[in-house]
Amino acid sequence: MATAADPQMLARIAENLKQAQDSSKTVLQDVFDIVEKNNLSVMNDNPEHPFSNCFDKVAKENENVCETDADEQLLVTLPFGENVKLHSFLVKGPEGGKAPKKVRVFVNQLAMDFSDAEDAPADFEIELSEGEVVKGQRVVLDGKAFKSPVSSMTLFFVDNQEGGEITAIKTLSVFGYSTGARAGKLEKVGSE
Repeated sequence: MATAADPQMLARIAENLKQAQDSSKTVLQDVFDIVEKNNLSVMNDNPEHPFSNCFDKVAKENENVCETDADEQLLVTLPFGENVKLHSFLVKGPEGGKAPKKVRVFVNQLAMDFSDAEDAPADFEIELSEGEVVKGQRVVLDGKAFKSPVSSMTLFFVDNQEGGEITAIKTLSVFGYSTGARAGKLEKVGSE
């Protein structure tokens, strides 16, 4: 019987744990590539500064931003073409107080409106500092809802750093990986 002081046993356990970690590593990608763009839902973006500026490569290069229209809130629902295991997101905003502050995240909620986003319990919620959002610091999603693959993600940008009427976002990236299964669709397995 091995004891806690047995160095050979501890070395084998450590090696087994390292191998298990190495074999379970998955490469994270920006999952905007698998968002169903035709079914994307954005509420309250300014038509002159639309949400597409946040992930369009040309708009990013030109430093275009997405801005809110009627007030500081923005609601974005990303339906995925495949089920996705979410890991983290990155939101980058401009200096000067217009960058997002409080962000609420929901999964598998395709038909949310502002009232739902304000009242429903979020799967994840964070308040970003101006430094974090200006730098574009990645935020790891933790909690029970992110342990399983999801078919959609809704981000509710509640307010901005200075409490003004316009919230602005330079970049939004969501990281995770596809599980390969089609979101919301059953696939037939086997023969009839």
